[in-house]
Formats: sequence, structure tokens, C-alpha cells
Amino acid sequence: MASKVNNENLLYEMIGVVLVLFVIVTFLGKTDFPQKLKEFRENTRSDKVDGKLSFIGSFFPTGNLSVNQKIANKGSVIVRSEPAGQILGRQVVREKGIIVAGPVEKFDKIWWRIDYPKAPDGWVWDGILTNKTVLFSVFNILPITYDLLKPFFVFLSILIFVLIVIVLLKNYDLNRLKQKRIQFENEKNILQSKNDFVSTQKTNDESVQLDQIEISNLPTGNDTPKTENPKNKRWSNIQTLINSHNVNDWRQAIIEADIILEEMLDRMGYKGDSIGEKLKQVEKSDFLTLDSAWEAHKIRNRIAHKGSNYVLSKDDAERAIELYRAVFSEFYYI
Repeated sequence: MASKVNNENLLYEMIGVVLVLFVIVTFLGKTDFPQKLKEFRENTRSDKVDGKLSFIGSFFPTGNLSVNQKIANKGSVIVRSEPAGQILGRQVVREKGIIVAGPVEKFDKIWWRIDYPKAPDGWVWDGILTNKTVLFSVFNILPITYDLLKPFFVFLSILIFVLIVIVLLKNYDLNRLKQKRIQFENEKNILQSKNDFVSTQKTNDESVQLDQIEISNLPTGNDTPKTENPKNKRWSNIQTLINSHNVNDWRQAIIEADIILEEMLDRMGYKGDSIGEKLKQVEKSDFLTLDSAWEAHKIRNRIAHKGSNYVLSKDDAERAIELYRAVFSEFYYI
């Protein structure tokens, strides 16, 4: 249910973004923005201007220029040795300088000689200059800030993309887990029905205990679980051992529970020479108590390898049996 709600919220958000973009495009279409954008593209053609205007620079006035006046470049500027003469190099957008000579008219353009802080210095077309240096700097705060923060935006975009992928994968795993839970519940109901049917067929021998009621196929990944009768005699024996006052009985209870674990893994189709190898093949999404199985098996290994040198407390023994019980209960094995 939660997954469905999340998917619906994501759909609504996408629709909202599309609607906002539609409103913005419609609004811009009713203004002179398209015409301004067209003029900007025309003005920034290298064969039409002696340089390349920035977007803000294409809207910014040049002002009344004069000698000894401070100016700023409205775009990338071509610097020449003389008016309309040989190209010496370029100066970048927003670079400031001082007018030292001019104006000179040549080829229907007005030229000024500019002294920049860094080379090259030379003659520049006035259409790409402005004497509104302070105001031009204020209007360029956003582009300057964007240039500084651009690497951060790129990193943030990548991070958001990775998070979206993680959320989608997590949602997929949750859906698989939900389906598996439903399968387990259905199998449990089937088992209960079969147990009830068996109970009605009992006649005189009330003490007869069914050691196992097998249901087809324990899970081998995505299959439904195989179950046993809750009155499993071997598990009852383990409970008797763990309730004993003898530490050796506790050890025996844990070893017997580990043997049942290996049998269950074999029936589930996991192959290997040891329980550890079989557990390594298990996907955690298919085995919710996988960590419990590992922890209980490690306690059994310490008992088997260290023998009497391993000090087993009553609390540790009971905890180990409880871990095994949780594993077996997940698959209705006891």
C-alpha cells in the first residue's frame, strides 16, 4: 500500500513539473523574450560583431564613452593593433580597462584604444564595451556565482540521481518482500487446513504424533516455503535439553539445532560442503533471519572447535536456541 502511495506521489510531482514548464513557456511566448533571444543570437555571431556578447551584455547599454573613462567588456573582446586592424588577441567578458585613445570611426564602427590590466592592450569596437561598470557587475553576480558553484551543482545532480536509483531499488526489494510475505501467509493457511483435516481423521490413538507434514518444495530463492508439523519431536527434545541444568545438555541442544538448520538448507536447495558455504549463497531478501542463522551457527562452531574450553553460559545457550527458533519459524519448519 505504501509503495502504491509513493508511486502516485512521484507521478503527481512529474505532472506538476510539466505544468510549471508549460506555464513558463506560455508566459515567455506572450512577451518579447523570443525576439530578444533572436536578437541575442544574431548579435553574438562572430561575423557580425568584433567579439562575442554575453547574454546579459546583449541587453546592456554602452553609454557615452570618453578618454580616461573606466569600461567593462560586455562579452569576449577581440583586441586589434589599430582600428579594424590586425588581431592581437582577446579579453574575457567582465574584464575592466581604461580608455586611453579614441574615438576613431572605421568601417562604420567606432573604435577605442583600451588599456587592460593584463595584455593584450589595443583597439576595441565600442559595441562590446560599457561604461556602466558597477551596474554591469551587479547584473553579473548570478553568472559569476553560477560559474563558482557549477562543480557543486554537477556533484549535487549526480548525488540526487544516485539517491533516486537507490530509492527505486529499495522500493523494488520491499515489493518483493511484500509478495513473499503474502506467499508465506497463504502457505501457512494451507498448512493449517491440512493439519485440521489430519486431526479429524484420527481415531483411537490420540497420542500419535505426526513427525512431519511435508508441503511441496521449500523456497530456493523465490519459491514458497516447505513446512513441518509444529509438534516436531526433535525440536521438543532440544527444548528439553536447553531447560536442563547440565551445561553439556545445552551444548548438545545447540549442536542438534544446527543439524536441523543444515537439513533445512539442503531441502531449500542450497549446495555446499558446510553450513557456512550454504548460508553464503542465500539472498537476504529471501531469508529475513539470515543474520540470526549466522550468529547461531558461529556459537555452534565455537562449541565444536573449542570443546570444553569454551565457557557456555545459560544466557548464551538460550539466546542461541532462540536464534535457531526464529530461523525455523520464518519457514514454518518447526
